[in-house]
Amino acid sequence: GNYFSDLIAQSARIMEPNGRQLILADGKHTAEEARAAIQILLDLRCDGVSIYPRFLSIAEMDEIVSQHRQPILVINRRLRLNDSSCIFSDPHAAGAAAVAYLIARGHRDIAFITGALDSPSVLERLSGYKSALAQQGIAVNEALIDEGKWHAQSGVAAVDALLAAVDRGRKGMK
Repeated sequence: GNYFSDLIAQSARIMEPNGRQLILADGKHTAEEARAAIQILLDLRCDGVSIYPRFLSIAEMDEIVSQHRQPILVINRRLRLNDSSCIFSDPHAAGAAAVAYLIARGHRDIAFITGALDSPSVLERLSGYKSALAQQGIAVNEALIDEGKWHAQSGVAAVDALLAAVDRGRKGMK
C-alpha cells in the first residue's frame, strides 16, 4: 500500500546522499520467509537492517537483534529487551482514543474497519476499540466490524457493506 511505498521512498531519499543504497528483501507471508529475508540482509553484511516483521514474535525479534552486530531497527513492534532498536506506536491506545473521541461527541454505534486480521497492529487497534466501548458500558456489535485489506478499494467496499446493512436495518448506527 501507500504507507510502505512512502516509507521506502523516504528511506532511499535519506540514504542516497550519504552514499548508501537501499536493499530490500521481502519476508512475504510467513515467519519462515521473514527469517530468510532477514538472514539474506545480514549475510550481505549490510551497514544496517530495518525490518517490519508481521509474523515474528517479540521474543524472536529481540533474539535476532541481540545476536547480531549489525544495527537492526524493528519498525512498528515494541521490543522488550532491545527497546532502543525499535520504533513503534501504541495501536491499542490509538484505537481506544479514536472511539473515546466519537463517544464524547455523542456517538454510540461506532463501526470499525480493520486491516488484515493477521496483523499484530490491527489486532491491538481492534482491542483498543473494544476496550473503549466496554469502558463506556457500550456492547460491542460485531456486525459493525468489517475487515479491510490495506488498500483503498477494500475500505470502500467495507464502508459500502456497512451502509447497505444500515439501509436494510440490520446494523444501526448513530
